[in-house]
Amino acid sequence: MTIGSAGTGIAARGWRNAWATAPVETQVARPGGVAVAVRDLLSPADGAQVRHGFRVYCLGSFEVWQGPNKLGSWRSIKAKSVFKYLIAQRRRRVPKDELMEAVWPECEPHSASDSLKVAVHSLRQTLSDGSKGNQASSERSPIVFMESSYTINPQLELWVDVEEFEQCWKEGRRLEVMGNHSEALALYELGEKLYRGDYFEDDVYEEWTFLRREALKDAYLTIVGKLAHGGMSAGDFEGSIAYCHKLLDRDPCCEHVYRDLIRCYSRLGHRTRALAWYNVCLQTLKKALDIEPDRDTKDLHTRLLAGESL
Repeated sequence: MTIGSAGTGIAARGWRNAWATAPVETQVARPGGVAVAVRDLLSPADGAQVRHGFRVYCLGSFEVWQGPNKLGSWRSIKAKSVFKYLIAQRRRRVPKDELMEAVWPECEPHSASDSLKVAVHSLRQTLSDGSKGNQASSERSPIVFMESSYTINPQLELWVDVEEFEQCWKEGRRLEVMGNHSEALALYELGEKLYRGDYFEDDVYEEWTFLRREALKDAYLTIVGKLAHGGMSAGDFEGSIAYCHKLLDRDPCCEHVYRDLIRCYSRLGHRTRALAWYNVCLQTLKKALDIEPDRDTKDLHTRLLAGESL
């Protein structure tokens, strides 16, 4: 049985209360990461009390924080690009040639090699400046070069929002399959809050970001859809409406979301608003796709006009 279907028991168990007991809400420790409560790191400003290690935000605008301090001044734009790529690939060593091709695709190999050395030197200085006086500053470089490959030092305390988002998504799916629907929804809600925007949204033309950005966007939309259905099943129609709006912000032609909005407003007793959203659906589909709503949507409209309960 999937989240949002009848009989899941979400309403009886109070799925929003499960937030406080969600597995990822507790102290988390990822390999090479900072052990902190994820809920305290949902936005850059939220993590100001974390005194050690770096927090990297890749969802939405790219930001790097060390405790209460944001790394706002990068010595080199290319150094920042190198760091982004290493963050994206931080579970493996990145061959020098691959990094050169990603950051300097138009340059000759010799020129790209020289530029990479300069950028890595600048990056090491930036990260070392940001970690002075903290555990992250050690005699070892924050960027390691070994066997013609670069990687972020695994000893560097590092928390990355996109990794936490993916963990919420994967663990939520696992719990849902096991039938732990309220716990799954709590993790989905946490993941939705972590998603401040699309993956590296300032680098939409960088080819190496394309596939992961779209995969993460798909996961986000699925999460929001599950939250909308979960809220409806629990009788939280206003909460479900809020998630439906987020879905339509991303895809205004998503017809089944209009049907959910119509049902929610009808069940709240707002028949006029339900009819208004049918008209929005009708106009949007006509303008964007030159099509009419499908039979299920039209049936809801007919029932509304007849004064039936949805």
